[in-house]
Amino acid sequence: MTTALIYGSGRLGIQIGHLVRNHFSDAIQLAGFIDDTKPAGLAILDDLKTMGGLADVAAHNDLSPTAVSLIFGIGYSDMSGRIQAFSKAVEAGYELVTLIHPAATIEPTVEIGSGTIIQAGAVIDNCSQVGAGCFIDIGVLVSEFCEIGDNNFIAAGTAIGGYTAIGHSNFIGMNCTIADNLTVGNNNLVNAQTLVYKELSDDTKVVEFHDQHEMKRV
Repeated sequence: MTTALIYGSGRLGIQIGHLVRNHFSDAIQLAGFIDDTKPAGLAILDDLKTMGGLADVAAHNDLSPTAVSLIFGIGYSDMSGRIQAFSKAVEAGYELVTLIHPAATIEPTVEIGSGTIIQAGAVIDNCSQVGAGCFIDIGVLVSEFCEIGDNNFIAAGTAIGGYTAIGHSNFIGMNCTIADNLTVGNNNLVNAQTLVYKELSDDTKVVEFHDQHEMKRV
């Protein structure tokens, strides 16, 4: 049985807490949440509370890197801050737990980095690679021979074509389509329901607007 802390007590951290308790309770016992922005002692999920910031928690013998592991649960609002937090956890010596929902489909030839979380219904096809500290949300499709770097947040329903390379620290919104044989750089934001059909460099915001029509009452 592994004892683990969730790093991040916001919405994503709570979502991950439910994931662990619903599907990994036979292997992982949650001890609480680390949060660098909130005081210790705040109730977050049932009996689980914040334990303090990373530096303070690491100094406690019972919660040190030799005693517990971390599950990375910081959201996408600040992707640069997210990778910095991930790096701090690694530098502190914590083992980062990789979670793959039992309803995800991962081919045996796929490589997945430490601290990555893959949600229900995701499919990752043959010979693809997913880096460390990524979040692959519900129903994401990663086709064959893709290379996805560290600290990418890929939201629900997105489809990525085969032989596509994605750098690090990208946020890709819900229901996007990324065509095959493309290169996507680093630190990009792709708005929900956007078609990416040509290569992206770095630090780019891609937005595709769709009209919203109000249905008439009958």
